[in-house]
Amino acid sequence: MPATTPGSTTAVASTVGLISRAL
Repeated sequence: MPATTPGSTTAVASTVGLISRAL
């Protein structure tokens, strides 16, 4: 997915947050 779309930026941010909490 292109990282230039606002929706994908939000999805990436939330995914990184979830992974960080899981670790």
